[in-house]
Amino acid sequence: MAKQSLSSWATITSDTFTARESRKEPRHVVHFKSALECPQGSASRALILDISRSGMRLMTSCDLKLGDKVGVCLLDGSKASGLVVRQADVQIGIEFSEPISSSAVSAIRLASLPPNSDALARPDREETIVAASTKNRPVTNADLIWIAPLWVAIKVWFFLVDAYFAISDVFGRNR
Repeated sequence: MAKQSLSSWATITSDTFTARESRKEPRHVVHFKSALECPQGSASRALILDISRSGMRLMTSCDLKLGDKVGVCLLDGSKASGLVVRQADVQIGIEFSEPISSSAVSAIRLASLPPNSDALARPDREETIVAASTKNRPVTNADLIWIAPLWVAIKVWFFLVDAYFAISDVFGRNR
């Protein structure tokens, strides 16, 4: 099999890959780097090309066959397990054992690399894949929990300042 760059594969339309399939869930085109757990227990880099709640299409250098069980790291640090149901050179299709959440799909869509990203143009560059890194993690309600107390503190501060000036005006005029 001739090695081709991930960027050349990423720009190919998926018409030939998807001709034989029928999706249970809507597919979303993404370009998200992740880690793939291969059946041999080794890990491989992967580029997720599209994702739905029921499966995904990705590119990897891991040698996989139809029916192999694999795991893919999701953005929240969890792992989606599934079976290889399609295989075409370095592109594989995975059907998840259990559907993933809509929020997991949305998080990967939001963190997706733009199609002309430098990371796609240089896939051979050595770098650690951390699927749950904070740089790729979307903002959650837990991250924003400090905003409400800060807002209350600011409102109280302005109330006290206004009260101080109002009281000084009242007592300043009476003298």
